[in-house]
Amino acid sequence: MEHPLAAPYKAGAEALARLGLKTEVPTAPDIAGLQEIAPLAVTAHAPFSHEGVRLNIASPQEERRQRSREAIKAYMAQIAAFPNVKTIVCHAAPKIWYNKDDGQLQQTGDYILLVEGLRELAETASRHGFALAMENNRAYYHDEFPNCPGAAGGASDNFYLGTAPEEWRIIARDVDRDNFGLCLDTSHACTFAHLFPEKIRLDVLMRYIEEPDLIRHVHWSDNLLYDDAGRKDAHLCVGEGSIPLTFHRAVKELNATVLLEHYYDVQRLERELDFIARL
Repeated sequence: MEHPLAAPYKAGAEALARLGLKTEVPTAPDIAGLQEIAPLAVTAHAPFSHEGVRLNIASPQEERRQRSREAIKAYMAQIAAFPNVKTIVCHAAPKIWYNKDDGQLQQTGDYILLVEGLRELAETASRHGFALAMENNRAYYHDEFPNCPGAAGGASDNFYLGTAPEEWRIIARDVDRDNFGLCLDTSHACTFAHLFPEKIRLDVLMRYIEEPDLIRHVHWSDNLLYDDAGRKDAHLCVGEGSIPLTFHRAVKELNATVLLEHYYDVQRLERELDFIARL
C-alpha cells in the first residue's frame, strides 16, 4: 500500500508499534491520555456533535453554523500538539435532521453554506499545516428513528449532505482547495448501497471510487452488503463481511492514508491484517 495502515488508538501503543501501524486521534482528544500514541498519530477526526446535538457547518441559523465551525477550528488547534498529524477528517452537515426522541425537525443544512464552511475550515487547516478530508456519511433507516419521518421498514428522512457518491465528489470539486479532499468510509458507503436492489449494490459501492484522486483518507471496514443488518453500519473487520473482494482490492490500491476504523481485539486485528496482505 502507498501508506502504512492505521488502527484505533484503543489497540494500544505496544500492539500498534509491533504491527507497524499508525493511528488516528479521536474526536475528543485527551492529550495527556494519548501521549503514548502521539508519535503514531497521522490523522485526526474532528467532532461531529456536541452535547448530543449534531454540529452543522451549513445551518441557515447563523449561531448554530458559527458555533459548529468554531468547534472544529478549536479541535484543529488542539491537534497541533500531535507532531505527525497531517490530515483532519470532518463530516459534512445534516441536510435534514429530526430529533430521535420526539420526531420534531431539529435542523437543516444548505449546500452553498456547506461549501462555504468547508472552504473556511480548509483555510484554517492550512494555517496549521493540515489537509482536510470530508467523510461520506451513512444512510439511516426508519427502525433507528421510529418517531421520525420515513418509510416503515425503509429509509429514514434523516440524511446528510454528501452521502451519495456523486454529491460527495461534487462537493470536493466545488470546494476546490489544494488541501481539501475526501475521506471514504466503506461501511457508510455500504449502508447507502442498501437503498438499492441487491443486484446493483456493488455497482453503487464502486461509484465511490470512480475518482480515486479525490480520496485522501479511508475509514476501511467491512459490512454486510446483502443482509439488512448491514444497514446499521456494522464496521466489521475487513474480510468478515460480504463486501466483495473487487471493492476491497480497489480500496487497497488507493493513494490515501487508511484507518481500520474498528478494534475488537489483537487476534482479530492480526487476522484482518493477514487478509489484507493476501488481497
